[in-house]
Amino acid sequence: PFVIAAGLYATLGIIVYSKNQKSVVNQAFTLLIWSTIFWLTFNYLADTDVDRALLWSRLTYVGSSLIAMFIWYFALLFPKREKKIPWLAHLFGVLLPAAFIILSLGTNLIVEGITQESWGTDIVPGAVNALYPLFFLVFMVGSLVLLIRKYHVLTGIARVQTLFVIYGLLFSMITGF
Repeated sequence: PFVIAAGLYATLGIIVYSKNQKSVVNQAFTLLIWSTIFWLTFNYLADTDVDRALLWSRLTYVGSSLIAMFIWYFALLFPKREKKIPWLAHLFGVLLPAAFIILSLGTNLIVEGITQESWGTDIVPGAVNALYPLFFLVFMVGSLVLLIRKYHVLTGIARVQTLFVIYGLLFSMITGF
């Protein structure tokens, strides 16, 4: 399943990027796809490489922090970049994910340790791990709100495309939480 999922994501990312490499929307989508592959890979390794499972578990949080960042940017840019992104949106989109990446890699605050279970590796949550789902949810819901606002003012094919992205994000949120 891992290889199939990673292969499908990689193929989708390559197809979208190759359609228009200069498009910031395509670039943001491709980065979202690669961060998803990054997350999938380290999730897989955390369960299969017991000797390095703590590192892989921490890198899983890095991958999901990158997913949050790139879905935010994708939502800001999709379906096409029409105006300059406000500096506060940039600040929000970079600083929070960067903070969780630093906390994930440089401290025990997100992942304190790991335990081996019959089904794979489980993390021992760090002191601020409980904030992580809230952070991720804020980015997902924020991205959804941005896309819904755009949907209401768009017309034609851009409106339909935005609706598909909204459905995809909703599906990911429902099945992922």
